[in-house]
Amino acid sequence: MRGGPVAARGVFRSALLLPLSALLLATACAGEGGELPEVTGDFGSEPRVVFTGPLPAEPQYQTILPGKGLPAGKDALLVVRMAQYVWNGSQGVGEPVFSNFSDGADVLLTVDDLGAGELFDDAGPGWEQGSRTVLSLPEDPSAGQETAAATAYVIDVVDHYVAGETVPGEQEETTEPPLGIDVSNHRHPRVVSPTTPPPEQLEKITLIEGEGDPVQEGDRVVIQFAGVAWHSGEVFDSTWEWNGRPSAYTVGIGQLIPGLDEALPGTPTGSRILVVVPPQLAFGSRGNPEIGIPEEETVIYTIDILGRH
Repeated sequence: MRGGPVAARGVFRSALLLPLSALLLATACAGEGGELPEVTGDFGSEPRVVFTGPLPAEPQYQTILPGKGLPAGKDALLVVRMAQYVWNGSQGVGEPVFSNFSDGADVLLTVDDLGAGELFDDAGPGWEQGSRTVLSLPEDPSAGQETAAATAYVIDVVDHYVAGETVPGEQEETTEPPLGIDVSNHRHPRVVSPTTPPPEQLEKITLIEGEGDPVQEGDRVVIQFAGVAWHSGEVFDSTWEWNGRPSAYTVGIGQLIPGLDEALPGTPTGSRILVVVPPQLAFGSRGNPEIGIPEEETVIYTIDILGRH
C-alpha cells in the first residue's frame, strides 16, 4: 500500500481503519510459551474469555466457530464484531478493553491491520463469513509505547469484501466518451485521459447505476478506485495496485479530498462513477509531487462503491 492510507496517498488525506495501537495498554509481558485463552459464546454475542496463563510468545490464531462461506483471503476487507483483551498477568475471566458486540457498530479491517498478516498465505485460511476466530499477538515494544502488551482478539466475521471485488453490472457502450475520457469496460476499469482542456468545475458521471441505498455524509464507504492525472494520463494511485484490496473511508470528515466528499453523497451503493476533480477541490495550486501530481492539476477517478456502513 504505498505507505498506507495517509496524507501522501492520492485520494485520502488521513484515515486509519481502526487505531488498534491506541487500544494497547502498558502492562505485563506474555512470557515464554503460553496458550490461547478459552473462548465460549455464540457467534455475534459478547464472548466469555478465560485466561489460563500467559499468551503465546509468537502470533497464533484458531478458528473456534467455522463459517459457511468461502475464505475471505489475506487481502479482503473484513466487517467484524470484535473484542480486544490485554494479558495483565492474571488468570481468570478477561475484561475487554474494546468491544463492539453490544453496540452493533461495524468495524472494518484487514488481517494486516491487526499486525497478523504474516500468519496467512494468499489462500487466507479461515475468516469465512459466520466464523469466530481467536487471535493472539505477543508483546511488541515497537508499537509506540514503552511496552505494548500481549493482546488477544475474538473476531466474528459478519461480512467481507474480497480482493478484486467490483460492482455488478456492465457499462453501457457509448460512441462518444464522457468529457472525452475513455473508460474501458473491463472488470478493472482503465482510464485514458483526453488531450482537450479539462473542465473547470467538478463533474460526476455514472457509468454503472447501483441499486443500493445512497451514500450519505458520515457513511464509511467501501470502494475500489483508480486516480489518473488529466494531463499526463498516469495512474497516481489505485486500489488495484494493492492487490485489489478494497478500502473503507468516512465521507464528509476530511479523509477524502474535497471533490470526492462532494461527489459521493447521493450516489447509490453498487454504482461505478467517473469523477473529474479540478485543482481547487483536489490537491490545490501546489499539487502533490510525491505522488506525481503537478501544480494546478485536474484529476480523474473511477470509483466502485461496494458498500456503506
